[in-house]
Amino acid sequence: MNILLVEDEKIQREALASIIKSNFVDVRIYEAASKKEALKIINEKDVHLFFIDIHLKDSSGLELAKKIRQHENHSLTGIVFVTGELIHIIEAFKSIHCYDFIVKPYKEKDIINIVNVFFNSTPLKSIKEGKYSFIDIDSNISIKLYHNDIIYIEYIEKSCNIHTVSGMYNVKRTSLVKLLKSLNDDEIIQTHRSFAVNIKYITEIEKTYEKVWSIKMRGSENMVLLSYTYRQAFLRRIE
Repeated sequence: MNILLVEDEKIQREALASIIKSNFVDVRIYEAASKKEALKIINEKDVHLFFIDIHLKDSSGLELAKKIRQHENHSLTGIVFVTGELIHIIEAFKSIHCYDFIVKPYKEKDIINIVNVFFNSTPLKSIKEGKYSFIDIDSNISIKLYHNDIIYIEYIEKSCNIHTVSGMYNVKRTSLVKLLKSLNDDEIIQTHRSFAVNIKYITEIEKTYEKVWSIKMRGSENMVLLSYTYRQAFLRRIE
């Protein structure tokens, strides 16, 4: 999920970015101090949520939001206004259809609640960047698999099912340990004798039995298991 913060006060912008980064793993933050910088980022990046200060040095946040709405890709994208006063909020809801607003000084829980709404509803897309591996899914077929696209891996019936944002790939006649060794990625961690997860997609961990936990993964309705054997190493990695 990509979020653009438009705030001309550096301290305020960095504080907002820090709150989001410390509470969400799979989020990329873009920052702009002006309308001009923001429009440049919008033209170059795929943004899923905007936080915009009502008062910018070179423009009104409302004017920037109107420009954003003119983009075909952002006619319904979430816009949250950051303000120290409520005088412009009615106009923001009527003319720009903003999602919400926060008033300075804002509370961390308010930011978390807003981001959560969009974080859980943003469709996953293949990132196609960063580290990748060539995986043999058959004797005659190999695929180029970007590690960022892997949600989780399940070992079942002597083969590994790699669940990704683009679909599932079945790797026959290989163990989970062997596959993880070939990927060699610190972000993809074994949680159970039959499961490994990409920590970027974890949304929730819940205890279901005495020594078994369930992991909810963004982009998947299936539950991934965390066993007592792997729990300590797993928790140390995600801290």
